[in-house]
Amino acid sequence: MLNLKEWAEERDAAWLKRAREDEKESQSERARLGEYNSRLQELYEKTQYNLRYLEEKEENSRNLEAKKVYYNLSYRR
Repeated sequence: MLNLKEWAEERDAAWLKRAREDEKESQSERARLGEYNSRLQELYEKTQYNLRYLEEKEENSRNLEAKKVYYNLSYRR
């Protein structure tokens, strides 16, 4: 009977140890996923900024070309 009790205690201790290790692993996994998500969010924001920058640059170049054409047409020699 004593052996069964010791065996049960060892089994429970081993189970508890595995449960704690699993909890630590899941916490580290959640932390790592949180880091990945924040990095992805940062990259997404940079991409959005770059798209806006490219659109503004394209618009400014079109405006510049339009102004050049306008002033070349209006300038008479």
